[in-house]
Amino acid sequence: MSGIKNNNGFAILKPNRPIQAGEFGTWILKYICGKKKLVPGSVIKITLPRIWSNFQINDPKGEGYTTITISKNIKYDLYISYSEMAAAFQHLFIKIIDGYLSEGDVIQIIYGNKQFGSIGSQAQKIVEDYFVKDESWWGMPTTYFHTSVDYMGNSQFISLQDNHLWNPSIIPAKPWKIVFTGHSILSTKENTNFVLYGIDEFGNKVDLEPTDTIIFKHDPNLKCNLSNPNMRFHDGTWIIENIAFSEPGLYRLKTIFNDEIVAESNPIRVQENPEERIYWGDIHIHSNFCDGRKHPIEIYQYCRDIVKLDFASVSSHDWGPLMDDEGWQQLQKITNQFNEKGKFSTLIGYEWTNWEDNGNRNVYYADDSGPLFRYKVGSSKGLEKADIDERYRTAQKLWKALEGKEVLVIPHHSLAAMDNTINEELEPVIEIYSCWGSSEYRGNPLWNSDINSVPSGMRSPNKSLSVQEILEKGHKLGFIAGSDNHGGMPGGYHRSPYLNLSLKGGLTAVIAKNLSRKNIFNGIKRRYCYATTGARILLNFAVNRTRMGSVVNYNKSKNPYEISFEINGTDIIKQVDLVKNNQVIYQWFPGGKDFKNSYVEKGNIAKGTYYYLRVTQEDEEIAWSSPVWID
Repeated sequence: MSGIKNNNGFAILKPNRPIQAGEFGTWILKYICGKKKLVPGSVIKITLPRIWSNFQINDPKGEGYTTITISKNIKYDLYISYSEMAAAFQHLFIKIIDGYLSEGDVIQIIYGNKQFGSIGSQAQKIVEDYFVKDESWWGMPTTYFHTSVDYMGNSQFISLQDNHLWNPSIIPAKPWKIVFTGHSILSTKENTNFVLYGIDEFGNKVDLEPTDTIIFKHDPNLKCNLSNPNMRFHDGTWIIENIAFSEPGLYRLKTIFNDEIVAESNPIRVQENPEERIYWGDIHIHSNFCDGRKHPIEIYQYCRDIVKLDFASVSSHDWGPLMDDEGWQQLQKITNQFNEKGKFSTLIGYEWTNWEDNGNRNVYYADDSGPLFRYKVGSSKGLEKADIDERYRTAQKLWKALEGKEVLVIPHHSLAAMDNTINEELEPVIEIYSCWGSSEYRGNPLWNSDINSVPSGMRSPNKSLSVQEILEKGHKLGFIAGSDNHGGMPGGYHRSPYLNLSLKGGLTAVIAKNLSRKNIFNGIKRRYCYATTGARILLNFAVNRTRMGSVVNYNKSKNPYEISFEINGTDIIKQVDLVKNNQVIYQWFPGGKDFKNSYVEKGNIAKGTYYYLRVTQEDEEIAWSSPVWID
């Protein structure tokens, strides 16, 4: 190996090919020493995202088993550490104890060694081209199997110059499901489009092919022009154009994809002249302006064109490499460019990121611009290195700054960091679900209870409250759901790229007369909305015919209250829970996809009582209505 001109050496990794999301394999990394010697105290560090199998050196039969061989007989120590950050990394360290390595000497690391019975190591389950970040930002590597050397043993690591030569793509696994999506409420007087796209078992979008065969299962009772549909293929997605329904009713379209996968659309409610519609969106998305993976333009295109959301907001953190004043202006400009009445609505927004005091909140403006009130400033090097802006340090100071502005402030993942500080005038709703899980109540099966992905200095376990605990304090809050997606692919299926945030994103349903920025904003402000874990479940919920999110006048005469609901699911409805003042007072077990019922509440109903509905399907998708209050 003579002739190496790089003083620091270089690394070779095999196999050097695209990696299928979630695949188990063996990767062999060879570090070849350069002109500069490694002496006792020198350390070689290999870094991987923790969403790959953990390095482990103790169990030869276990996942992630890693072995080391060195071409020269020296004494060394081998140890592993894990980053605490949400975008967490694992590090394998090889420390020279006795002896030295010189030019041409080789260290070979076998990650996922199967020789002794291990199944190998599992690659990350999230698709991306490669992990590109400025190292000064999160302190993250710029490639997988990032290799760096500390010659002096003083933790001053030097990255190898050729690390950029190996930037593998993580590609989707095989199609697992075909998503068949269309508008939830339609008129008999309009034509509409549906889309078909694939996802793998991990929620990654899989490009379909123009040679795919798509056969519609034609129901003779289906009053729809599907006998000869107009099909168009674009960017890995099939678009079914100009579909019309001639009669009112509830519809689900079905296709057989490549003679193998049956795809069924979300439920569609067709009316002659619908007074209101249900619009689906995600307003909690992060971009590469802060700590996300993709540009806001890519994200809005994905929301609008691929997963067919009706509305969205790229609400980047108030800190980040590009979230200076100029970046904030640019983000607003991009968001406005994608806002098109009747087709796709966007909201101007950002996340006020405060782990230490009152919990994180997203801020949204009704108009096409608004000020950015930062919790921390000077934070282009990372959140923990930023200085607190005392003008907006607390939620109370933020609210004061927002006085006189048409604005929404929405708290989220309350079980991670949230106290009882609520301003109902500015904060009419709370995010009950995201990739963090559900904050509905403590101990619920969808809460991501291990919040070790949050740096220890940012956790507020003593202040955290569930949504139910906040409601119990007397606050009137409707429910929304979002993704908190940092991978650039929201919409209800894609997982977070961050450690411990393994759940997929949610969606918000807004009830409005038509699609516009103003109507989406006002629908959320009035609590005319509900939350799901990502499925486009149709849900009506009312008390005395007063819709979800509203207040029913307190009835001193003790007349009964009629609670009514109708559900059209995307799968078999397993369970329906009627919740009163945080207690389940009645349950139904429908066993079908459609269910309509009512419940009469008699007796002495206290003022301030609230009700909401929780719907659970067999596929574990959940919907939560916003509450109705008696007051």
